[in-house]
Amino acid sequence: MPGDIFDLAVVGAGIVGLAHALVAARRGWRVVVIDRDDRCVGASIRNFGFITVSGQGAGDTWRRAMRSRDVWE
Repeated sequence: MPGDIFDLAVVGAGIVGLAHALVAARRGWRVVVIDRDDRCVGASIRNFGFITVSGQGAGDTWRRAMRSRDVWE
């Protein structure tokens, strides 16, 4: 991996990090995911299945969060 060039480095291999990495890879980006563990042993803070923007009213940010959630359903 030394010398490799990536378009995006995602820090954290939880559900949100992997979702971003997946979308970027599907768009043709070269993606690397960096996590503190070398195996999938942790729990994502979003593992209860609800991804949203806390404390936000309806608007563009809210719609984007709901669309992100729908991708995983």
